[in-house]
Amino acid sequence: MPETTGFISIDGGRLYYETHGDSTQPALVMIHAGVADHRMWQPQIDAFSTRFYCVTYDVRGFGKTESENGKFNNRRDLLTLLDHLKIDRAILMGCSRGGQISADFTLENPARVRGLILVGTGLTGYWEDVSTAEETALFEQMETAAKAGDWEKVEALELQAWYQGVKRPVERVNAAYLAKGAEMLRDGRKHSTKHGMDGLQFVPIEPPTAQRLNEFAIPVLIIYGDEDMSDTAVVAQVMYKGIAGAEVVVIQDSTHLPGLEKPDEFNAHVRAFLDRVVG
Repeated sequence: MPETTGFISIDGGRLYYETHGDSTQPALVMIHAGVADHRMWQPQIDAFSTRFYCVTYDVRGFGKTESENGKFNNRRDLLTLLDHLKIDRAILMGCSRGGQISADFTLENPARVRGLILVGTGLTGYWEDVSTAEETALFEQMETAAKAGDWEKVEALELQAWYQGVKRPVERVNAAYLAKGAEMLRDGRKHSTKHGMDGLQFVPIEPPTAQRLNEFAIPVLIIYGDEDMSDTAVVAQVMYKGIAGAEVVVIQDSTHLPGLEKPDEFNAHVRAFLDRVVG
């Protein structure tokens, strides 16, 4: 299938993107998690690029995207990309931070989105501490390692938190999946070290999305893994209850990136949703 890669200018930087498939087909734009980069979507590109114009990119602070420090607006970056690719309306699929960007973007640009898939998503303006003792202990270890500058340990703990799962024995997790996660976490740390991204300041949507769930007027699919962090399930239920007509799917024996860990099951649910959206 046709494929393009490139950079576009954004405020204070250059955003890296890839496209797969025919640009005359419906657009499916995928936004990665904060513990990954655009490569997490390869199983979905393989599955959907024959029917959809699949677009992936690296948000600021990740992958090949370059950015100066300072305030930035992820929603504006996404709008710039859609305009560059001449995509009038897209189906957005975002994971974790990518889901948060997707939902926020939809509220600011409702005419540009025809469907929304939120995977292990965050929710701007909502926070509730439902962490288990195991989760709290893991993040405390992560914070201690970060203060000590032990980045290899930070990456190992992040891998356990987001890819393996806090309680799941490593023997139950696909080794290739863990290796891919470790690679993206390592590359993310190298990127941050090289470009000094600690000074990036995200500009949030106002009013926050948590207060505006009744404004969503498009099909919405919410997906999360049953072994993900406790707050992920809580956020999923908050969005499900607040968004009229939303659907929820739980992927069993999976954590924060079910599309990468359980692609066959994940893609089956996404395919059914896409069929309903585009007909």
